[in-house]
Amino acid sequence: MRWAALSGLLLTFFAGQDGLMGQDVSPLRNAHAHNDYYHKRPLLDALDQGFCSVEADVFLHKDELRVAHTFLEIQKDRTLQSLYLEPLFQRVKTNGYVLAKETPFTLLIDFKSDAGSSLNKLNDLLMPFKNHLTRLESGKLIQGQVTIVISGNRPTRQIVEATDRLVFLDGRLGDPKDWGNEISPVVSESWNSHFKYRGFGNMKADEKKKLLSIVQKVHQQEKRIRFWALPDRKKGWQTAWDAGVDLINTDKLESLRKFLLEQRR
Repeated sequence: MRWAALSGLLLTFFAGQDGLMGQDVSPLRNAHAHNDYYHKRPLLDALDQGFCSVEADVFLHKDELRVAHTFLEIQKDRTLQSLYLEPLFQRVKTNGYVLAKETPFTLLIDFKSDAGSSLNKLNDLLMPFKNHLTRLESGKLIQGQVTIVISGNRPTRQIVEATDRLVFLDGRLGDPKDWGNEISPVVSESWNSHFKYRGFGNMKADEKKKLLSIVQKVHQQEKRIRFWALPDRKKGWQTAWDAGVDLINTDKLESLRKFLLEQRR
């Protein structure tokens, strides 16, 4: 085998192993990897599919932010730092971006334990990467390659009152109207709390009207909208896409990628 051919095979292999090479994937701004840590290669599987937003649940346990959906699933070696922060920011340091220069990346972190202490620990972990982060400095919004959004047990007061910070809030429809996108650039709502539609057949007219109204309201605030528990099938994605939902929630990375690429044709 010629060396050039062997080199190509090696590059392909290592790109699949660490996710730091092979930057030709088409970024999908509307794709959100829900419960991303359940995939075989957390973060990297989503990046390989071009996802620009991923979500990780974390518990503060023994002074570590450990990635897990429930307390019983906590494992010593599955930390936010090792699974997400280190590979993500290594990618930025190597390439200058996550997926593309003009495509910011969102890491949504769902706090499952105490909000205040979890945020304090997270801030310590993020400080070395400050210059790569979207942040607030003296009240001024500075765009970085990675935006950290906090959901779950939200440390609302700490974030709202801070004039210097490295994180933002995952908003809700019921949040104060004066919260701009410098506080909560994304609004997330439970699909099942608003709609009975489960992704089979067509959505009823009254529910479709409500969906369009919610999307319009959030867009008027210059924010993005996401629904967790969105029906994770093509009909559900199509309904969300047609209504203008910005982040489509899924556990089916390859299938959603195929769907979104089809919408570009």
